[in-house]
Amino acid sequence: MHAREWLNSQLVMKMIEQCASQYYTGSYGGRTYRRLFKNVCFYVIPMLNPDGVNISQYGLARIKDADLKSLVSRIGHGSYRGWKANARGVDLNRNFSPGFGVESAKRRASESYAGSRALSEKETKALVALIKDVKPNAVLNYHEMGKVIYYQKSSPLLSVVYSKTGYTLIHESLGDAHGTLGHWLTAKGIAWCTPETCYGSFPISHWQLYSEWENHKDMLPAIAYAYKGLYMKKETARKTFRKVFPVVS
Repeated sequence: MHAREWLNSQLVMKMIEQCASQYYTGSYGGRTYRRLFKNVCFYVIPMLNPDGVNISQYGLARIKDADLKSLVSRIGHGSYRGWKANARGVDLNRNFSPGFGVESAKRRASESYAGSRALSEKETKALVALIKDVKPNAVLNYHEMGKVIYYQKSSPLLSVVYSKTGYTLIHESLGDAHGTLGHWLTAKGIAWCTPETCYGSFPISHWQLYSEWENHKDMLPAIAYAYKGLYMKKETARKTFRKVFPVVS
C-alpha cells in the first residue's frame, strides 16, 4: 500500500511460492497443505501501489506519461527514496471513508495526504470492490516498519499473527488514525490486523527479508489451520485453537 514498503511484496510472494510449490508435500499442524487449503481460500494482493513503488525505487526514470512525470517532479522535490504515496501523491492508507480528511496533510506526496475525497484513487476503489465482492472473514494488511501489530478487535487472525511473529500488540482506537483500511474494515464488520515488519529506516535493507521470513513462512498455512478449525463443532474448534495459538483479548 505504501510505496517505500516494497520489501513486503517480496515477503508475500515468497509465502505464496512456498504454498504453491509445496501444495502436495507441505504440512502444518499435522495437516497437509492440500487438506488445509481445501476449504480455506486466500486472495492475495502482493502490491497495491506499483506506480508508487516504481517512484520509490527509480524516481522519475520509469514514468512514461509526460503529465504524470511533471506532477511527480513538482511534488517530489527531487527526493523519491522515501516516497510513500501513489503516483498522484495520495497516501492510500488515508483515502478510506471513516474519519477521512481528519489531520490530513495539505500537500500532495506529504505523508498522510488523504486526497481530495474518500476513495478518490483507483487503487483504493479496486481494493474496496474486491473486498465487497469476496466478503472475507478477515484481512491481513502488511506494512513496514516497527515489528508491531495494530488491531481494534480480537480475532483468530490476530491470535495467529501474534503467535507467529511475537510483535508488540498496539490497540488502535478510532482516534489514532484516520481514513485507514483498518477503520473501514471495522465499519464493515470484518476482522483485520496490520503487522508492521522490519525495523530501521527507509528503504529497508534487503537482508531483513530473510530474517522476517522466519516469522512469516508458515503464516498462510497457520491462518488456514485456524480458520479451518472454525468449521468444526464449536467447542472442539475452541479447544483446538487454544492449544495452538494464544488468544489475544
